[in-house]
Amino acid sequence: MSAWAGIRPLVQETKEDREFKAKYLGIETDPAKMSILQRASDRFKHSVNWVGQKIHQKPGGDATKAISRNHVIEFSRSGLVSVMGGKWTTFRQIGEETVGMIMKQHQSKSKLEPKYDDTQTLKFSYVGSYSRAEAIHGIKQTNEELYKSYEEHLVFVHDLPRECAKHLIHSYGTMALRVVELGNQVQAKNKTDMKLKDRVHPDYPFLRAEVLYAIRQEMAVKPNDIVCRRMPIGILNKAAAI
Repeated sequence: MSAWAGIRPLVQETKEDREFKAKYLGIETDPAKMSILQRASDRFKHSVNWVGQKIHQKPGGDATKAISRNHVIEFSRSGLVSVMGGKWTTFRQIGEETVGMIMKQHQSKSKLEPKYDDTQTLKFSYVGSYSRAEAIHGIKQTNEELYKSYEEHLVFVHDLPRECAKHLIHSYGTMALRVVELGNQVQAKNKTDMKLKDRVHPDYPFLRAEVLYAIRQEMAVKPNDIVCRRMPIGILNKAAAI
């Protein structure tokens, strides 16, 4: 409930937070100038912060490590490592910091030896940014060559319209092949006349196979997850989404 109320019980409000409130939100942050209601709300938030810190603190020191005002890494007595908060723009930093802390804590207690002397985070490629040939045999291509070859494969081997092939490459990278293959497999298994390579709507390049892929691979649950967050027909054309 505290998260929905705009309270962050595990992270103290920073000077940056207060300056942002005063400058952009017009919220008074000087206790001497606050209204009675503001002071009561401020005291309540500080109380919740204090309780949250006490709950997550172990004897002999603070068990949490704040990467920023919105991220917390916690080591419990049992050895469980928990990462709370975070956003896509900083998740690599969070992962790097977490692994570094684990290595530092366990290296002296065991024979755990790092394979590399420095971080390898920036050298890892996202899924969909490399080909099977590169993953298996180490054969690398430029991005332009790679995506062009996949586009041609989707058009000539899987008989997709060029517009749909370009859309799949743009949205999924080399994982586009998995989207199409999943549609082919399900269609062959169920022996249905409905072609999953067909478009969801004739005016847009989104395929029926993407709906299936979103449900099976991307945790889409509700129709809104698909038409607004996976293939944005609901944003481009509400009538078409309905």
